[in-house]
Amino acid sequence: MKRLIAVALISAMLFFGCTGEAKPSISGSGQSPPAQQITQPTNVGVTPPNPPSTPNTPSAGDVKDRLQNYLNLWRAGPWKATYTTAPSDPNAPSNAVHSLYYINKDNWHYDLGAMKLYAKNGANYTCMNATTGGNWRCGALSYVPPLLPNDQPNPLPDGVYTRLENRNIAGANAECFSLSPKEMPGLAYEWCFSKEGVILFNGRLENGKMFQSVQAISFDTTVSDNEIALPATPSD
Repeated sequence: MKRLIAVALISAMLFFGCTGEAKPSISGSGQSPPAQQITQPTNVGVTPPNPPSTPNTPSAGDVKDRLQNYLNLWRAGPWKATYTTAPSDPNAPSNAVHSLYYINKDNWHYDLGAMKLYAKNGANYTCMNATTGGNWRCGALSYVPPLLPNDQPNPLPDGVYTRLENRNIAGANAECFSLSPKEMPGLAYEWCFSKEGVILFNGRLENGKMFQSVQAISFDTTVSDNEIALPATPSD
């Protein structure tokens, strides 16, 4: 089982790298009321309008906050998506397909084909199937890579945040952002989100050239318990 877990970690690393109006008061008796004064309420609790289809120019803080809000939605779940990859290793197979089924940070399933990674109530597992149609073998996993290759710390770091043009990805009008971290000159990261907060594109650029990316080909915001069920009982 230890050899199984070691192989799983090596394989995973190749793939890894969210009104009303105020009524005027009327004074006096039998007198005509003064002109009404309407107090506009604040926008507390009001849902913001749909994102524009072309990039706007909010302040840097607004862009960072909007990106952080999307990442929070993504981390909250639930959602599922199938991605194609463009790996950093030129010798690795391109357009590899993998799927993520995510309920919350403690319950998800990463399907890589012959290898699957799981979180069940906070415990992590890996399952492998060496042959098509063979029996699955599962074991505990002490380390799990990030769910996406270019995940960022929470909260986001200092840097230059930019709103990019929207893109049509997996049938959705995706809102896109970039980050050039202050402490990592030459590097930049890009994200595109569905309106529900599902990450539809995640990429890393080095000196302006895309180095590693994943892009969704389908997604949904419902996940069943069966989609994160282990295929076999874990062994010690």
